[in-house]
Amino acid sequence: MKNLLPGSQLVNRLQDLGYRVLTAPGAEALVACAAQEKPMLVFMDLVATRTKACDVIAQLKKNPVTRHLPVIAFADEKDTALQAAARRKRERPWW
Repeated sequence: MKNLLPGSQLVNRLQDLGYRVLTAPGAEALVACAAQEKPMLVFMDLVATRTKACDVIAQLKKNPVTRHLPVIAFADEKDTALQAAARRKRERPWW
C-alpha cells in the first residue's frame, strides 16, 4: 500500500493556512490541470504508480503555458536515482 500521509499532510496544512489547493487526478493529468488552473507552483510526489513522474516534469517544462511553474518534487531520501532523474528532466532546455 502506498503511503499517502506526507502528501495529505501537505495539502491539509496549506489549506489550513488559507491557500487554494487542487490535486490532479493523476500525474498523467497534471499538465492539462496546471494549464487550466494556472497554479503558482506544483508539488509532485516522484513515486507515481501509473506514470513516470519525471517525464511529467519534462512535459510541464516543455509546455509554453506551464514551463514557468516552479516544481517542488519529493521522494524518499534514499532514492537518489529518482532524485537525479528528476533533476535531469528539470534542467533540460524547454524553449
